[in-house]
Parts: sequence; structure tokens; C-alpha cells
Amino acid sequence: MTNSEITILGILKEQPVHAYQLEQLLKDKKLKNKVDLAFSSIYSVLKKLEKKDFVKSVVERIPKHADKRIYHITEHGEQELVDSLKQALTKPETRKSSFELCLHFSNLIPNSELKVILKMYEAELTRMIQNQIKEITTLKTDDQVKRALYNRSLKLWQAEKQWLKELIIMI
Repeated sequence: MTNSEITILGILKEQPVHAYQLEQLLKDKKLKNKVDLAFSSIYSVLKKLEKKDFVKSVVERIPKHADKRIYHITEHGEQELVDSLKQALTKPETRKSSFELCLHFSNLIPNSELKVILKMYEAELTRMIQNQIKEITTLKTDDQVKRALYNRSLKLWQAEKQWLKELIIMI
């Protein structure tokens, strides 16, 4: 199951919604930076999930307004979601990174210029770390797993920043 499918099923498990609400909930739940799911692809993912019988839809008639198609997760979809979550949570994964790919070919850039570029990357990491700290301090949830998820990103970026400093010194 794709990350887009997991995301949509996870939201539908919480509540039935129409496609526009899905887009809004992705923003509200701060999932846009976790999954690459544009508004235009939400419908195609929903149709794919319907074909697999993971999702059912019902047209809601609203007087003097356009009809809305409301999507619900099915029992089959709930089971598939839980199975996919269990599987994904047991396997660490490496991410394909354009940064790592380009660093592999960085010998094509003079060292003095590479240091400047990497310091720009470090500045961006610093900005991301500061924003994440603000996000954590304003996080309004008692869910410890969600809090830990925000801390995970922070810790990973802090470790990457330390690694980057060491790399810059080596160059």
C-alpha cells in the first residue's frame, strides 16, 4: 500500500469526508510534508481505493448546492490499513535523497565553492530546526506518539547538522 493510500485511509478511519475535506485535513494535521499528495491526485487515489473495496462513497444531496461525494472506509479497508501500518512500523527504510546523490558527484565542484554551498544547506537546516522547535512548543496534543514524531524530525535534523559540520571541516 502506498503512503498516499495509507494517509487517505487513516483520515477516513477518523471520519467520513469528501475530497475537499481530505485536502484540508492534510493541511490541518500537518501531513502535507509527510506525503506527496496533491489535491489533483486525491480523487485518483480515492477511485483506486474504491476499486479495491477499501473505500465506499455515497452522494450527499444538498439543496441549492452541488452534490458531495462522501467517502467512508470499509471493514476491508480498515483491516488493510492496520496490516499496512504494522508492516511499515517494523521496517526501517532509507530514503532516496537528491542531496546524497548530488554529494556523490560533488567532486565536480571546487572545494571552496562546495563549502559555501554546504554552509547554505546548514543554514537551511538551522531554520528547519528552529521552526520545528516552535512547532513542538505550540503543539496542542496529549498524544505522546504524535509529540514523539515531531521530536524525531528534530533529532534527525540535529544529527544531520552535526554530521554536516564534520563534513565541512573534512573538506
